[in-house]
Amino acid sequence: MIKGFGGIFWRTKNLEVIKKWYSEVLKIEMKNWNGTLIKPQLGNETIFSFFTENDSYFPTEQQVMLNFQVHNINETIKHYLD
Repeated sequence: MIKGFGGIFWRTKNLEVIKKWYSEVLKIEMKNWNGTLIKPQLGNETIFSFFTENDSYFPTEQQVMLNFQVHNINETIKHYLD
């Protein structure tokens, strides 16, 4: 059912230091919005992004958020509701 990751997001105490490390060590080009788009194959892109500890994009008590890409969202929701 899952075909890949839609996004990988996590919080950091020091946004600039972690962005610099990923940029210099892993050669990941971090954009102004604190992330990048990884495209291993056409139609299967993954967002890789950092957030400050108090950003409200996802619950602040949650350190990491993973988004999945699925082949059929309606089928996935059906299994969730069963």
